[in-house]
Order: sequence, then C-alpha cells, then structure tokens
Amino acid sequence: MPDGLKALELEGSRYDIGDKFGNIKAILEIGLQREELGRVLVFKRVVG
Repeated sequence: MPDGLKALELEGSRYDIGDKFGNIKAILEIGLQREELGRVLVFKRVVG
C-alpha cells in the first residue's frame, strides 16, 4: 500500500454531539426525518 494521505469526501450533515446544544439539534433533526417521529415533533412545535 502506498504511503500518503487518503481521504473520502462525505455528503450530509455533521453534528457535534459532545456539545449539549449540538446533541439536541442532532436528535431533533434526525427525528424530523423519521416518518413516525416527524409528525409528532412538528405537531408539538406548532401546538405546544
């Protein structure tokens, strides 16, 4: 295997789950993408 730097460019979002706000943001954004959770989260946001 040749020496050198190897990299792979990734697509998508990154979340800083070491930070409290980043962790909550990750949970909510991923939850909104899920069909069974997304409707509940959106409903709570609009109503609550």
